[in-house]
Amino acid sequence: MKLQTQIQDCKVRQDLVDKTEQMIYNLEDKQTRIISGKLWFKEIENDHEKNKIVEIILQLPGVKVFSLSQEMSFENAITEAIDNAKNQLQKYKNKYQSDKINTI
Repeated sequence: MKLQTQIQDCKVRQDLVDKTEQMIYNLEDKQTRIISGKLWFKEIENDHEKNKIVEIILQLPGVKVFSLSQEMSFENAITEAIDNAKNQLQKYKNKYQSDKINTI
């Protein structure tokens, strides 16, 4: 899988970036049909406490998985975005296997 990482208008610790990239690569172990991925770290300036954003887009054959989380810290946003992506990949995998069985 080819993964692009962008850090937009914010400062993120490199260890968090590396950890998140590794977590995304580990998703590929569960779903080997991932073609590419994009990862964004953003911080919006507003009065809300939840101003840290992590966005993940994974390209699979014929479908994109999109996950976005906005939290008080990048750590929490990463966890939520990865969990959301895992759930969507599992749904895709279940549907793909179900469709494959139904065509036999």
